[in-house]
Amino acid sequence: MINLIANNNRPLSKLAAESQKQGAPEHRTGAYTPVCEDSSTGATQLLTSAVEFRKRSIDALLPQTQCGLCGYGGCMPYAKAIAEQGEAINRCPPGGMLVLNKLANLLEQAPIPLISPPKQAQIAFVREEECIGCMKCINACPVDAIVGAPKLMHTIIADACTGCELCVPPCPVDCIEMHVIPEVADEAAFYKKANQAREAFHGRNKRLEEEEQEKQQTATLQHAALTVADENMAARKAFIAEAIARAKAKKGV
Repeated sequence: MINLIANNNRPLSKLAAESQKQGAPEHRTGAYTPVCEDSSTGATQLLTSAVEFRKRSIDALLPQTQCGLCGYGGCMPYAKAIAEQGEAINRCPPGGMLVLNKLANLLEQAPIPLISPPKQAQIAFVREEECIGCMKCINACPVDAIVGAPKLMHTIIADACTGCELCVPPCPVDCIEMHVIPEVADEAAFYKKANQAREAFHGRNKRLEEEEQEKQQTATLQHAALTVADENMAARKAFIAEAIARAKAKKGV
């Protein structure tokens, strides 16, 4: 995961210039190749293009709720739309004025009114006595903030919940409600929570990808086993048919 949070108070033009200076000498002329630190490994990565750097810089300022209120399928798709298509920077109600002003500063644009009033901080709450353990909310949560098992009570991990509300519509018994919580104390706390949510989101996606790969591998092995079984059955049938033919030949049938 690329960590640009430390630079989130500077315009993109300055970030680009600073990143260019950090690169190897062969990357310091012409189109810049930004350099960022990978927070998961501590390694330095050269981003392949100015657009990629722009996209990641924008994503670093978003709240990582993955709620879709911006009209896109998550924070990174919205960041990509801003970076590549010039989408408006005012489509993130959960980020409120903090994110709007930071995006305006980063992209050197004038702030514009949000598409809807800033959204209050909130978390989901399961009325556990009504929960039927259907797993639908768990499957919908983008950050794995709900724990439970089939036909057993589910509950919310409050510190991990981003308040995206994506768990509410799938619930067949309407036992999930949203509770308003105090706003985070300051900007540092806001982005600490955003970073945690981003890591949880990527972790969930990686887990789902690995599970899908495992399913595909299992299906491949099962198909191979069935193929071998079919071949063995065909060979057995052929052997039996030959044995019957020999027996009939001996009897002169």
